Amino acid sequence: MQIITLLIDNPLSNFHYLLYCPDTRDCLVVDPLDSTRILTAAQEHELNIKYIVNTHEHWDHVGGNEVVKQATAAEIMAHYNAESLVPGFDKGLHAGDVIKFGSNVEINVLDTPGHTMTHICLFEKNIPALFCGDTLFNCACGNCYNNGSVDAMFNTFEDQLRHLPDATMIYPGHYYLANNLKFVESLQPDLPGIPLLRDKMNSDDAFYISNIGEDKTVDPFFRLEDAALITALRAKDSTLPDNPSRKEVFLALRKLRDDW
Repeated sequence: MQIITLLIDNPLSNFHYLLYCPDTRDCLVVDPLDSTRILTAAQEHELNIKYIVNTHEHWDHVGGNEVVKQATAAEIMAHYNAESLVPGFDKGLHAGDVIKFGSNVEINVLDTPGHTMTHICLFEKNIPALFCGDTLFNCACGNCYNNGSVDAMFNTFEDQLRHLPDATMIYPGHYYLANNLKFVESLQPDLPGIPLLRDKMNSDDAFYISNIGEDKTVDPFFRLEDAALITALRAKDSTLPDNPSRKEVFLALRKLRDDW
């Protein structure tokens, strides 16, 4: 499988992804908003868009659905409970489903509630790569205040994301890495992973995509037992108890990030 990554020039810095089989040129589009950019890229690379997958229902992840579908007759898929929320919805996806296209591409569906309760991620195990919408970002997790649940987000991280292979590339819905690093720096300014990631980010003319292993060295939502992080967090949140649980640290971090 090959990946075309489009960073959209809008205030939200949306990413669009075109996943395709190099043999057949059949293609799956993740979270279309800018339909012109997507259709132009597909034409330039001689791709046949067969599927559209929305990780969740927010407008900036589904806004291009109908134009792309009209132009390509692509089948639109999203979480099975999102039928009334996603324009052009054709098929509901469940945890464990496998999307197959081209000669040998197989994409595994993960049910990952948190940012919304009808959020999915797509996992390709051969690269490996995670197309994670607004669940996981490079060095952060998504917010949960727009039809989501921070408790569900914790469970998604705890039960699924932190167990993915360290080599898994993180392909999020937005390019928020610079701001995410600033948040981490506000808690732990001397964390060694920060300048390493910042250097990689600044050396790339377009964007830098990290992997799970790299993310675990910086992302506080993966470092819930880090004593230095907990000390820094307690300095900003006096309600955090002594010897907090992993969930208590996660919830405190998400609340701090919401207000930051």
